[in-house]
Amino acid sequence: MAPSLVTIGAAAALAYSAGVAANSYQLTDNYDADNFFQKFNFFTSNYNTGNYNDVDPTSGFVNYRNFTDAQDLGLITTQGDEVYIGVNHASVLNSQGKGRDSIRLESHTKYTHGLFIADFKHLPKPACGLWPAL
Repeated sequence: MAPSLVTIGAAAALAYSAGVAANSYQLTDNYDADNFFQKFNFFTSNYNTGNYNDVDPTSGFVNYRNFTDAQDLGLITTQGDEVYIGVNHASVLNSQGKGRDSIRLESHTKYTHGLFIADFKHLPKPACGLWPAL
């Protein structure tokens, strides 16, 4: 199986502006290598509460890491004008352990509608459990 990684060239969110013609959009947010990770919260697995939803709200076998850990583990980085997001695809996991190191990003901004344009250089092959929400 190929490593789970995504390289984002540029992602921009465009929202329809009230009072403007239906085919006209106005740029409201831009996500790029200079600001991408600052626009998201990193959900971090918490194993101390006894509540599995604090580990992974979707009940997966995963260990979500914070921003600093993700950088140190090579799960995220910027390369020039690109953003890299991946998982730990090298370690052999213990089925009784914490699960695969990964990240879960939750945007600061909530959108109810708009036109969203993203340029992806690479996405993993479609398979169960790989990047289920984007």
